[in-house]
Amino acid sequence: MDGLLTRHRPAGRTVGMSLTDAGEWQTRGLCNLPGLEETVSSIQQLHGLRSNADVMKDCGRLWIPETLLAKVEWGDNDNRNEFVIVEDMMLPALVRGWVISNATVHRHVCYSLTEEGTKLATSKRKWKFPKGLLAWEQDAADRYDARVKESQNLFASQRIANPREIGPFPLRASM
Repeated sequence: MDGLLTRHRPAGRTVGMSLTDAGEWQTRGLCNLPGLEETVSSIQQLHGLRSNADVMKDCGRLWIPETLLAKVEWGDNDNRNEFVIVEDMMLPALVRGWVISNATVHRHVCYSLTEEGTKLATSKRKWKFPKGLLAWEQDAADRYDARVKESQNLFASQRIANPREIGPFPLRASM
């Protein structure tokens, strides 16, 4: 499929490949993950929440708790999947540097728009959302979900071999 991969040849002999934006949106669609439209909507929503009373200011940044985006409170186990949906929508923005995230020691995540993310959220840009994306496939979604669970289980099952070792630590994203 043309235009979905970019080939990189660094100074060495190893050839690398990465998804183009079009390739990423196609892949996300196959796995039933939010696409560009949802990502743009989420950064616009972040920008709109800046004046909310729950927003924290730290290190010169406004930090917006994921609870405002998910519309559920931390500890609400009946609706915890809403946080996964927020993370799935934010991931493309995080990768592109439109948003940064941080977490408390209790694993409560907050997001902050970068300068570029703020420009995108407030621009009058007419977005051209991808058309003709591949249709969602159950098999692709099942394989994606299985790989995520496998990675999470591997991370959770790690044991410290040496008491002086720091060991695993919480990451900003689930993987």
